[in-house]
Order: sequence, then structure tokens, then C-alpha cells
Amino acid sequence: MSWVPNGPRFVFAPRKVDFLRLSRRNEEGRQSLVARIAIEPGTPGTIYAVVRPTRGNVYTPDSFDLVRSSEAGTPNEDWVSIVGGLQQDNPQLDPSWVAIDPVTPSTIYMGTWNDQSVYVSADRGTTWSAPVSLGAHIRKLVIDPRTAGSSTSTVIFAVTDQGLFRSANSGAGGTWTNVLAEDVRSFCASMPAGGPDAYYAGVFQKGLFAASDPTAPANWTNLNMARSACRLLIQRRRTSASSMPISVRSSPPASTSCF
Repeated sequence: MSWVPNGPRFVFAPRKVDFLRLSRRNEEGRQSLVARIAIEPGTPGTIYAVVRPTRGNVYTPDSFDLVRSSEAGTPNEDWVSIVGGLQQDNPQLDPSWVAIDPVTPSTIYMGTWNDQSVYVSADRGTTWSAPVSLGAHIRKLVIDPRTAGSSTSTVIFAVTDQGLFRSANSGAGGTWTNVLAEDVRSFCASMPAGGPDAYYAGVFQKGLFAASDPTAPANWTNLNMARSACRLLIQRRRTSASSMPISVRSSPPASTSCF
């Protein structure tokens, strides 16, 4: 098995990180670093790539991009920016994630980092809805496939540094709720058609949280704390006559399953 470049066509990363050059967007050295890739279901030639350039270890938001190819891997391969118009109005708009609706793949969702907003497009990025600000840096967007295909009732999760946000109305403004107010670094879920659901969120410096119903903060359990509640603590008490081991077991909540 071998790997070959499949675009975007131009990737530039010099060894000297302070290298300066002229380009169509006046970008500096070490650019065109692909951070995320999404492939349209049923149309493998349509690929989206989130490009997040850096200069040394410093991100350059004015060079971030979201590009799309409609014929990737063919002689007619074309990579075009689909956020250029948005960035003309807001140069700090910096895509951080793109998610494709698995039922209606013409609908895509974009999350941003410094801009802290969610954008929705119904035509593969040709036009975009007004941004919905979450007030948090967006790391990831996850679509519930069971609700996909609707412009009004698709369930979407946004993983951010201020919490796990959930929208039950296809990301529309005023519909997002913070269901886990923590610095969420990772998130995955099992959402089978017949259930049961299982949701897991990795929280910075706190642990792995889990829920079967993710719609409210009280429904989440820190599995690290649940495990600690089941540990057996051994303490030795010494007397003048002998050493007597004493076993002490903490009592976990009745609803906790020790593992």
C-alpha cells in the first residue's frame, strides 16, 4: 500500500518557519496544513478539507480555510475555498470542523474556533446561514444520524472548551443548550436505531464522563469518580502487641456499577 498526494494541490512547509513569501493571500511560511477531512457519503469524489496553517507554533487565523473538491482523485480535480465570501466580511473566521449530513449530504455544518460559531449550508458551501455563536471554541461537530436529513429537527452536538452543546433544531439560533459544562476535549457516541444510546466525553483534567441520556448535565457520570468509589483501601493499625490489618471499603452509590 502506498500513499499519494490528493490535494489540496499546494502544500508548503519550509524548514525555516520564519520564511516569508508572497502569495494570493499573503500567507507566510508553513501553510496549507490539513487539519480535518470529510468525505461526502455516496460521492467519494466530493471531499472537504479544513486547512489550519501555522507559522512556527503560532496559528494564523487570517489564512484558515475550508476547501471542497467535487472530483477529487480525477484529472478534473478542483479544490476551491467555500468560505472566501464569509472571510471577506470577517477575516478572523477560522474553520475548525466540518460535518456532512449523512441523509442530505448537500447540507454541511461548519464550526469555528476564534469565531466561536456554527454555520449551516444547504448547498455544499455555496451559501451559508447566519452564524450562531456558542461563545466557545468549537473542536468538533457530531450529527445524530437518526435525525439527519431534516432542516428543522436534526440533533447536533458541538464539542467545545466551554462544554458539550446540543441542538435539536438543526443548529438554529436559540436552540443550543450546554449539556455538560466542562472543557470537553473528545466526544463519541453510539446511537443505534433501536437504542440503547451511549455517550462518552473526555473532560480536561477531570476524567471520562458517560451518559445514556445526554440532554441534561445531571445525567452525566464521571467514570473516574465511580471507579474511585469502588476501590478497596487497606490500612494497617499497629498496637504494642501485634499488627492488625484492617480492611475499609468505601460505599459507592447504589446506582454505580463498579468495574
